[in-house]
Amino acid sequence: QAVPAEAGASFTVCSENGTLEAVAVSGPATGTWSMVSGGASIQNPGSAATAVANLSPGLNQFLWTVSVEGCQPVTDTVSIVRRVPVQANAGTDQIICATTGTLAAAIPASGLGNWSVLSGSGQVAEPGNPTSGVTGLSPGLNQLVWSVANAPCASTSDTVSITVNQSFAANAGLSTITCSDSGMLAAIGVPAGATSHWSVLTGAGIVANPGSDTSVVSQLTTGLNVFQWNVLVPGCAPVTDTVSIVRIDFGFNIGPDTTICVDSTLVLSVPPGFAN
Repeated sequence: QAVPAEAGASFTVCSENGTLEAVAVSGPATGTWSMVSGGASIQNPGSAATAVANLSPGLNQFLWTVSVEGCQPVTDTVSIVRRVPVQANAGTDQIICATTGTLAAAIPASGLGNWSVLSGSGQVAEPGNPTSGVTGLSPGLNQLVWSVANAPCASTSDTVSITVNQSFAANAGLSTITCSDSGMLAAIGVPAGATSHWSVLTGAGIVANPGSDTSVVSQLTTGLNVFQWNVLVPGCAPVTDTVSIVRIDFGFNIGPDTTICVDSTLVLSVPPGFAN
């Protein structure tokens, strides 16, 4: 008489090892395990309860065959799904110049991910989407956590930082007039973390400290000299402002030396625009 084959319940593991547990048979019946799909080493194929090793990731199917002499073999199938631990990856830290952004976590090979706010603020549009948009970020540091649940493996998580900088209006200071070949540049200072430098737009001049908001400038040309104050706040578009230093050079010339007779009259002239 044929004996029913009961391979047991399918299950999921988080390692390369597992245990097959069929209903044992006795008497004239014998049972044997064999692979249907996937891959594994069956330690004791003739035992209803046996260890299996080297399970392949994903689905592994095993066949429990019960045989009784003179009867058709009876079979049943059981599955062991092997999950591989997944390390959550929340993506690269960001520096932006807005209160909205886009998250960039890695898509997990298996399991489900979820975003949560660790510090700062933010509303994640789609918490289960690794590349969701996020709004309502606070100025400064915002930290968000990407957690991946992959039961029966342990959950993993990773944190990404989004630093929100605020835009800054560059102010190069007031234009000046000088009678010498040197002057002073005096811009408004920049926020912490920003970089800045002076450059010459027109005319000429050597800026002693190009990266300082206040600096002496020398070797000005006569006339108009225009300098640009360049400011870069990380994550924001560059901003600039200009300032002028006008150098006036009177350059008096009242003519060559001359010799005259006693009691003679000599007329001296000065440049136009000046009183005699």
